Order: sequence, then C-alpha cells, then structure tokens
Amino acid sequence: MVTGLLEGNGDLRAGDALVCEGQHWPVTALEAFRASLQVAEPGSNIGVLLRNGPEADVLRGKLVQFVPSPRTVSRPSRGRKGLSGKRG
Repeated sequence: MVTGLLEGNGDLRAGDALVCEGQHWPVTALEAFRASLQVAEPGSNIGVLLRNGPEADVLRGKLVQFVPSPRTVSRPSRGRKGLSGKRG
C-alpha cells in the first residue's frame, strides 16, 4: 500500500499505473480512511494498493506519478498527477 496526498489535475482510478524510477505497477484498489473508492480526486489523502508492488519502504519519501490505463486515455481532464507521501 502506498499512501499520501494525491496532487495534479486528473482523477485516479483502479487500472491506472504507478510509475517511479522507470518501473510500473498496476493500481488494483484505492482507499480513503478504510473506505474503498472507485475514483480518487486531487487533494485527497489516499491509499493505493498495487499489484506485485515493490517491497516495503522502496517508495518511502519518493514522488511517484500515475499514468492512465489504455482503456481510459480518451477521458477528458486526465492530466499528470502524483502522490507525495509514504510507502507503508
């Protein structure tokens, strides 16, 4: 689980990919305060569950980016977004 504040100008959804230092991990689920989310909006404090994610503390303190999945590329208002926070 990667946690932090979602920044940027686009929504984050399950199926998008987390990118950090050239590595990609698919986002499988989103949570906010132990509640499941379908969509996370910028300004939200969220937890991001990754499929085959890195080991603990690999992403701690790093800025990561999210890339929309190919099935969602045509959605309007899908800009660059990032998560500043911690891995835990």
